[in-house]
Amino acid sequence: MIEAVLTRCHLGESDSLYVGQIAQDVEVILNGRGENCSVNAREVGGRLRMLGLFTEPRDSKGFKLALTAGLRRKIHELARDFSVPTLHGDAEQCGDCRTPVVKP
Repeated sequence: MIEAVLTRCHLGESDSLYVGQIAQDVEVILNGRGENCSVNAREVGGRLRMLGLFTEPRDSKGFKLALTAGLRRKIHELARDFSVPTLHGDAEQCGDCRTPVVKP
């Protein structure tokens, strides 16, 4: 799930990301790795909250993450913490990937 959100951050297509799209992306990633499963938005929303990524109130398209600078940093921190594979390939182009995280 973190990989899906990080990838969307790097694409820079929008300033927000809907939970339903994240669920679709997660399903594509898992199925591409041979795990034949379905992922629903409710499940993804719950896991996002457990990771400290909180959605905005529901609009006509669903719940979304507002990709603010702070949230992008948090996503990159999670990617580092969980050794997300796409983080390494995208590091050259992304300022958040190049910025080291200093934890207290």
